[in-house]
Amino acid sequence: MSFVHIWDGLVSRHNKTELELIVCALRTIWLQRNRLVFEGKLKGPKKVWLIARLEVKDFHQQCGMTQIVGGVAKGTLMKWSKLAFNWFKLNWNVAFCEKNKRMGGGIVVRSWESDLVAAAGWSKRFITNPLLAEATTLERATYLRIELGLYEAIFEGDALVLINDVKGKIENWSWYGQIVEDLMLFFYHNNNRQLKFIPRIGNNAAHILVKLALGFEEEVVWIEEGPREILQCVDCEKL
Repeated sequence: MSFVHIWDGLVSRHNKTELELIVCALRTIWLQRNRLVFEGKLKGPKKVWLIARLEVKDFHQQCGMTQIVGGVAKGTLMKWSKLAFNWFKLNWNVAFCEKNKRMGGGIVVRSWESDLVAAAGWSKRFITNPLLAEATTLERATYLRIELGLYEAIFEGDALVLINDVKGKIENWSWYGQIVEDLMLFFYHNNNRQLKFIPRIGNNAAHILVKLALGFEEEVVWIEEGPREILQCVDCEKL
């Protein structure tokens, strides 16, 4: 049976969203085959499926991204929406290098008037999975809120899989479930703490910060200031 016949069968039985996931899964399997042949390493089926889900998510986010020139997004830009008085927004993001098992985490904190309150960036080694990197970064953001003495806060990120898990309100038995359970307790029935998904185009400041953070040897925290690229992005989103 030719690939065309197999593909026709898949198209007739699955919708567009399912086909995207199937394509990413097949690509991941092919890459794993190459890795087995040349490196003698192989990931299990659960890891392959997880990678496929993350690739689909990244594909949709990349479709909505704008080109970044000099650290500031050009073209379509999601503008800042003013918050209620005395509310703060913590945007968080992660960059993950699977080859080096290294992550960069970043958090950008802004006031209800979009003024930069703080920023934090760091890198860690021996992180084995993007979801673990995202979960630990959101967890760090909850601690940063306490350290800054913020009461009412919105946590925004583009890690849709993690956010859905945290907001799922059911017991999580995944391998990173303990962190998810802790985050559930933090957000559950707390009107002064909100967790929201935002497309990467609206998470630009944190996205830029994590690229810088990959080069950090230890956590760096700025109060009412930050790297030039972050300041430019924050100012641009105010306009």
